[in-house]
Amino acid sequence: MDAAMIDEAVAPLVNDTDVDVSTLMFPIVNEDDLYNPSVVKVVTDLTGKALYFSRSLIPYPRESISHSVFEHVGLYVYRKETLLRLTRLPATTLEKVESLEQLRWLEHGLRIRVTESAVRDKEYHGFSVDTREDIERAEQMLRERE
Repeated sequence: MDAAMIDEAVAPLVNDTDVDVSTLMFPIVNEDDLYNPSVVKVVTDLTGKALYFSRSLIPYPRESISHSVFEHVGLYVYRKETLLRLTRLPATTLEKVESLEQLRWLEHGLRIRVTESAVRDKEYHGFSVDTREDIERAEQMLRERE
């Protein structure tokens, strides 16, 4: 991960006291990632606050995809008091269904600012390693770097 991405994620907490959690997103450019449940997608409101995160394609294009779809980068920044609050929040149905902890935060009313990263680091390939296919993908990436 490029160090500039950390700066991008920290900035909203420094500049806006109404933000509880800050994170990043990239536009998805690989069509396979649109339908890959290991690639978490995010949609935001007009001010950049998260509306929803999903393992499914969101928003769902009724016809052809004519909008940008964004991948969530799993980097979170929060203040100490927010972290302490997060540890006390009970799990929610949406979190359990999608297996995404940030949905718990949204359901409990926390404000998550999502910034589109300006970093276009070709070495950054954000994905979780949850399945055998993910392991194979990670191993392939490592082989390509050798």
